[in-house]
Amino acid sequence: MLASQKFAATTIQDAIARIKARPGSVSCGMTGGTGSIGCQALQVFAKSKLLEVPYRGVEPATVAIMAGDIDLVFSFSISAARPIDSGRVKALATTALKRGSLPFPELPTISEVLPGFELLGWSGVMVPAGTPADIVARLNREMNAVLALPEVSARLKAGGLAPVGGTAEDFARRLKVVEEVQGKVLKDSGVTPQ
Repeated sequence: MLASQKFAATTIQDAIARIKARPGSVSCGMTGGTGSIGCQALQVFAKSKLLEVPYRGVEPATVAIMAGDIDLVFSFSISAARPIDSGRVKALATTALKRGSLPFPELPTISEVLPGFELLGWSGVMVPAGTPADIVARLNREMNAVLALPEVSARLKAGGLAPVGGTAEDFARRLKVVEEVQGKVLKDSGVTPQ
C-alpha cells in the first residue's frame, strides 16, 4: 500500500485512523483487478469509506500518486519499487499476512491493524478439467523441480517474487481461500459483475 508524500499519514495505523475519522475523504486509486480489490478490501476491513478514483491501470495511478493527486494506491511490489526508491511515494504497509515479504521485508502489514487483511498477487499453472492425474502429477513435479533451481529461485526473488511450489492440492486450497476472501470483500462492498 503506497501513499502520496502529501498524505499526512506516515504509518499504517495513522492511515487507518484517518480513513475512519474522515469517511469518503481519503482517496484510493482504483486500478482494476487486484488494485481495485485492495481499495475495496480496505473499506470493508476498516468499516469506512474511501474516495474511489478510477484509473486505467497501475501506471497512471502511480503517476497520480507521485504527483499527489491521490492519497493511496495498491501496487504490486515490482511496480512499487522504483517510486519508493525515488522517495516520491511512501510505502505504508504490505498486504501479506506476515512481515518479511519480498522485496520489502521491513514493512508492517495491514493485517497488524486490520486482522485478516491479505491481498497477494500470485501466478499459477492450470490445465483443463479432466486432465489425467498422471499428467497433472508429472507437470507438478517438473515445475517444482524448476522452481527449486538456485538460478530460477534467485531470479524470481530479485524481481520481488517468492517461489512457492507445492502440490496441485495445495494450489487448489489456495485458490479456494482467495475465492472466499475476495468474494466476501466484493459482496460486502456491493461490487457486482459488469
